[in-house]
Amino acid sequence: MLSQSQVVYNPQKIGIPNNKGTDYLSTEEIIYLESVNGCTKVVTIHGDITSSYNLGRFKIVMEKYNFFQVHRSFIINLNHIRRYNTDGEILLSNGQEIPISRNVRDEFLLKFNKVSKTDIL
Repeated sequence: MLSQSQVVYNPQKIGIPNNKGTDYLSTEEIIYLESVNGCTKVVTIHGDITSSYNLGRFKIVMEKYNFFQVHRSFIINLNHIRRYNTDGEILLSNGQEIPISRNVRDEFLLKFNKVSKTDIL
């Protein structure tokens, strides 16, 4: 679990620790987080930031901000989803396609419907 000194958060900003210090971003700027070689790549609308923290350390904090872990290697911002493909991929606002694990697909659809306030027929 992350302590206050490791990841700083409030309703608008989150601190992403990295090798240069800590970058503070609005959670709305973050498109997704990806596990890469034990580190976490934070993909934003402005570019990428690499944190030495693993994805699991971010999961607890990010769930408060409409983020969802759709795959063991990916946590996505539900507000950046463009399309859910029935083949098991999610298209994000930056054009990136992210796989969704079968074991979380139903939970994802329920959570996404709450965020998007849409019904799936």
